[in-house]
Amino acid sequence: MAADIGSGKPGPGVRPAGIVENPVTLFPSRSRPRRGSATKPNGKPIVWDKVRVGDSWPSGSAPKIAGKGFSIDAEIEAGTKTEGVIVAHGGSATGWSLYLKGGRIVFSVRHDSNQIQRVSAPISTEGSQHVRATLAPSGEISLAVNKAEPVTAKSDGSLTRHPQENLSVGHDDANPVDAESPRKRFDGKLVKLLVKVSGKPETGGTK
Repeated sequence: MAADIGSGKPGPGVRPAGIVENPVTLFPSRSRPRRGSATKPNGKPIVWDKVRVGDSWPSGSAPKIAGKGFSIDAEIEAGTKTEGVIVAHGGSATGWSLYLKGGRIVFSVRHDSNQIQRVSAPISTEGSQHVRATLAPSGEISLAVNKAEPVTAKSDGSLTRHPQENLSVGHDDANPVDAESPRKRFDGKLVKLLVKVSGKPETGGTK
């Protein structure tokens, strides 16, 4: 039971609380929405050239990815023992995560609490490495390091809903998207990060 629900902190079997934008009571039937109870669907957009390891942004600030394809471009410098989550958005219900573990870069996509898919590729520990992870509108996921041939896999399409938990840089700050990802903070150097929805213009910069 402790392995499932956790002891001291939430385990992989703990789902985040459901969020309803405009909640109303079930009885009486004429009840009206409570003022101020709705959650804001949008937040201040993330300025990608200013993000740093340790940042967390509310889900409303992250690119809207429900029903869409998206890509993550990251440039990192990592040592031989470097591990940790580079960036993650969502939690144990839905979301995605890009992390480094065991000398490999891993891109995982969670469609629901029971379905997660991963692709991984080896990554060098010398110099700066460019990583591009993509969930295509068709559902194919891919991961490429520098100019190597992308590793691809078929999935069940784009995410059907926008992740509710934070977008976290250098860690996964709540229920992890992927229970196999490292829980410690990424201790390498993040040179560049950009998350882009398919078809939208790129913005971002180098740190």
